[in-house]
Formats: sequence, structure tokens, C-alpha cells
Amino acid sequence: NQACVQCHDTTEPDGTATYGPVHTHHALGSTGSDCMNCHMPHTVYGLLKTIRSHRISNPSATVSLETGRANACNLCHLDQSIEWTARHLNEWYGQPIPEIDADQRETAASVYHLLTGDAGQRAIQVSAMSWPPAQAVSGTDWMPPFLLQGLDDPYDAVRIISHRSLMTIPGWTDFIIDPLGPIGDRDQQVGMAMGEIEKTLQRSPQPSVLFNEAGHFDTTRPDRLLQARNHLNV
Repeated sequence: NQACVQCHDTTEPDGTATYGPVHTHHALGSTGSDCMNCHMPHTVYGLLKTIRSHRISNPSATVSLETGRANACNLCHLDQSIEWTARHLNEWYGQPIPEIDADQRETAASVYHLLTGDAGQRAIQVSAMSWPPAQAVSGTDWMPPFLLQGLDDPYDAVRIISHRSLMTIPGWTDFIIDPLGPIGDRDQQVGMAMGEIEKTLQRSPQPSVLFNEAGHFDTTRPDRLLQARNHLNV
């Protein structure tokens, strides 16, 4: 932040620096008040990890929809849709709300990109699910079904990153699977784990992350969204 405010030195009415809550709409000292997290998010993928973009930009729902590039808001608020982001950016900064189709209105942006995106988008999303600030903001109990989906990905890197992220989720640190192992063995382990989730996991209903009114994971929506997947590798 100090590097940024050497030039962006405007102050808020109470005399605090430009990265205070009037500008960021996040508490001073929180993850959301860090300049880098909003303006240089982890949107660059390579070598089995993501790094911060060095193209300094503002979060924009419109740009995300036009390019498929993840935005800073949805890389932290992983359980929220692009429409949620668009509404807040409109309220806070006057950005116009773009036209958004039904799937993206109803589905968390991370889930939508993981299920429909290309290999790079999928790698970025499963990597974000291990980022401690995102886990703290979004919770983690809804993530295992999607990380298991990542373990069934045709792209090796997505499987490796999904496994790494799954190991950070409470209750899954002992889940042993070789993301590069024989496809038959991997499919069997993932299938068994998904079956157990469908039978036992119950949480608060949250349609954006595909937990239905009964609090169970909805397996029909992922199957439909997967039909629209971009199979282009990176």
C-alpha cells in the first residue's frame, strides 16, 4: 500500500490514506483494503501456480464477462456470482451493470469458470480455493465437490493444483490420491468421494455454489454446465 500511495496520495475525509474504507469499502487493515488484492489479483497462471497480474487495473464485471478473465472481487468472494460483483461495483463506483445470462447470475463466478472455462481459467479457480483470504471470506465447506471435479480434469496441471488445494480443506488433508495416476484408479477414488459427499454432506442452502434447498449438493447443474466447457488447453 505504501508503494501505491506515494503517487495516489489523496486522503479521505477523516484524513486516512486513499486505501481506507471510503475508497475500498472494506475495513482498514483487512485483505480487501490491500491495494494489490484489488488492482493486481492472482490472474496469471504458469508453472503450476498463479501469480499477481502486473497490469494494474480496476475490478470490472464487464471486462470479466467480455474476456473471461477473473476479477479481484470474485477471486476472494469465491461463493458469489458475477452479478453480485456487478451490483457492488455499480453501487460503490458507478460502474454500469452489464447484461448477464441466467447461468452467470445464479452461479458463483468461480464455479462457473471451473465448470465451463478453459484450462487456464480452471487452474486459476482451483488455485484461488487454497488462498487463505478467500477461504476466510468464502468458507470452505462447499469447495470439496469442485476440487474433486478438478481432480477429474483432463488437464494435468488442474488436477495437481486441485489436489494441493483440497489438502488445505479441513477434513480432507488425509485424502490420498495421485493426480497423475492411472485414470481408472483416479476416477474410482473421485467417484467414491463424490458419492460420500452426496450422501452425507449437508449445509446451509446456497444456490450459487450448487447446494439446493435441502442443503445437499446438486449434481445436475454441474453436468449441464460441463456441456458448455471450453476444451482449449493452454
